[in-house]
Amino acid sequence: MLAYRLSVLGLIVVSLCVLSSYCTSETAGSDGETTADDVPVKENSEKGSVGGGKTQPEKLVVAFVPDYPSKIVHPGMLANTTHFIMFYASWCSHSDSALPHFKDTLQHVVDQNITGLHLGKIEINKNPGIVKNFKIRSTPTFIMYHRGARYVYSGELSSRHLVGFLHRVMAINLAEVSSVRELSEVQRDHPVVFLVVYDGQTDPDWHHTYSTVAQERGLLAKFVFTTKTDLVQDLNVTKFPTLLVMKDGGAHKFSDSLSTHNIGKWVSRERHPAFPKVNEETFRPFTNLVLGCKLVVLLVHDDLNQQRITEKRLIDTVRRVAESRKVFPQYQFVQLTSVPLAERILQSPVPEVPSLFIYDPLTGQYYPFQSGDDGKGVTEEGIKDFCKAVRRGKIEPLGGGRSVWTVFGSWWTRLHTVYQAMTIHHPWLSVGAGFSLCSVAVFYTVTCLRRPLTPRPGRGRRNAQASAARSKARRRQMKLAAEQGAEQRNGSAVRRRTKHKQEEKEEGEEGALNGESEQDSSHDSSDDTHHKHNS
Repeated sequence: MLAYRLSVLGLIVVSLCVLSSYCTSETAGSDGETTADDVPVKENSEKGSVGGGKTQPEKLVVAFVPDYPSKIVHPGMLANTTHFIMFYASWCSHSDSALPHFKDTLQHVVDQNITGLHLGKIEINKNPGIVKNFKIRSTPTFIMYHRGARYVYSGELSSRHLVGFLHRVMAINLAEVSSVRELSEVQRDHPVVFLVVYDGQTDPDWHHTYSTVAQERGLLAKFVFTTKTDLVQDLNVTKFPTLLVMKDGGAHKFSDSLSTHNIGKWVSRERHPAFPKVNEETFRPFTNLVLGCKLVVLLVHDDLNQQRITEKRLIDTVRRVAESRKVFPQYQFVQLTSVPLAERILQSPVPEVPSLFIYDPLTGQYYPFQSGDDGKGVTEEGIKDFCKAVRRGKIEPLGGGRSVWTVFGSWWTRLHTVYQAMTIHHPWLSVGAGFSLCSVAVFYTVTCLRRPLTPRPGRGRRNAQASAARSKARRRQMKLAAEQGAEQRNGSAVRRRTKHKQEEKEEGEEGALNGESEQDSSHDSSDDTHHKHNS
């Protein structure tokens, strides 16, 4: 009975997961795709009209978000133009809630008179090829195509964040810096800057490859180039052209061979500062690191007034380890200021603040660092040894797939949220889903828990024939054993009767011998008597 209940529960979970697989409020970019996170943006001041039309003398009010033509079924049809598209499903409640925010984004485009931008929505149910061609994994999904590159939005679902994402993509360009002052201004506005240095003039192969990577990954960092070698004379650069990443007050060189893949992989690895400060809103990009990279998380108080001297010393110690790059690129250091987020990662209450642990975003497992009293025992060498021990597998992880109840709780919360949204926005769909699940449970009970009265074709028939053959052989063996037992019993009876007859015969022979001896003795006695009488 327990197995039946677990099986029915599993069927319900799978059914609701399939039903809600395309209905989620968040979207994630795949490998090689650029995603946006919450950062300050600078709005574009260029004026014009939407789609290249004439300037309108008065403010226009957007009544609805237009649909793209049904003939648009492949991203190749959007080449050489800029598009911001919302992919949605008519039955998805999250798509319904996201549509007003996308409408406000369109209103912002109209108010700012941004030129050369097409904005609209596409329903994925109309053509099955849309999901495959545009690589849609969930609804709603916001994708922007700009200068041949594809950008997937993965931030918070709000008008402000959508507008900021739009402006960031529109502002992506490969800028040239020609003075130390310009380079300093770029570094002041961007914590991570990628710089290609040419010797006098640009190299065609290098510039084409670098421009391609800069266009594809322009949301990750700032990309610039220069032909002035004196800008990097303090960095001991002797070979040109060369690619540098400038962050954390220093510069690091690209040393691999020239290719789009190698540069893109290096950019993905170097796109974060050595020890950034993150919270719940800015933590998500750090969960999509290069394969095999883990997070070294230092949980601290968000309020500086709550940070004691030992906590500040601990922050400085971890920062020195991160900036030394002794365990890079296997580890990315972050300074987390959100205790609720740390509790979700650890799947348990936080024992103390500050605390240090290593988190694997791929498996959800973590490795706690056993320090002294309030961080006094944390040293640079201790942190390095801890990272090396985790990499070599000498420390057992916690959490992840082993926390069955945590996984079940997260799935239950997700299913409850989806079903609640279905009940509010689509009551008939929720009733139909419940009826379908009940039908599946009844069908499973009838077909899988009762033995069939007649053998089923195929494998069931072969099993029935084999079972009949085994029964027949078993009956034959029982019959043979019974016959052998009967023969043994009959043989014993015959032997007993033969023995009895032999005993009777022997007794008869002994009786006859005894009678003859008695008769001879009587004759002898009579002869003696007769002899005496004659005498």
